[in-house]
Amino acid sequence: MKSLVLVLFLLLSTLAHAAQAPSPDPDASLSGDIKDSDRTFSGYVGQKSHDLIVKWLRANPHRDLTLHLDSGGGRVLSGIKLYDAIEAHGHVSTEIDPGKACLSACTYVWLSGRTRSLADRAVFGFHSSFCTVACDIHTVGTGNQSILDILARTEPDLAVLISRTGAMISGNRLMALASRENGHWAMRTFQPPP
Repeated sequence: MKSLVLVLFLLLSTLAHAAQAPSPDPDASLSGDIKDSDRTFSGYVGQKSHDLIVKWLRANPHRDLTLHLDSGGGRVLSGIKLYDAIEAHGHVSTEIDPGKACLSACTYVWLSGRTRSLADRAVFGFHSSFCTVACDIHTVGTGNQSILDILARTEPDLAVLISRTGAMISGNRLMALASRENGHWAMRTFQPPP
């Protein structure tokens, strides 16, 4: 009887955990071949994108690489892990091409580049971290502070603009979109629908 209760307990615990666990990553792709020095990442920033990009970095440990970005975002922790991996590689330039966007968790990936470029008509977007399942406010605050710290170190002018928008205040749904115009940052904000 005890073993049956234990099995039922483990089964229910597993099912409860699976119900709270995030769904598998939506599509993420990395163009080209593992040995190409110039590749494009598009799609969701999650475990799949992390695995694809890290595999590419490991296959090219001392080469100068360029990563083009086109992503609506994803999971903040995956963005932070990618930031760490790309920064540790040390030879990756990140680019957002004309008409492309790098939003939400993708911003960590762009900021990780040794050099970063944002083409005309490209969009770069920030918002406060949030949780889709139960989490603590400390986790959200840590995510928000980490992006502001990285911005202050890599793009100080943009850090000031983002801070002034209020987009990084925990619980705020305000989205701040930045673009470069004539060598200067331009900013607009909007409230996305719930």
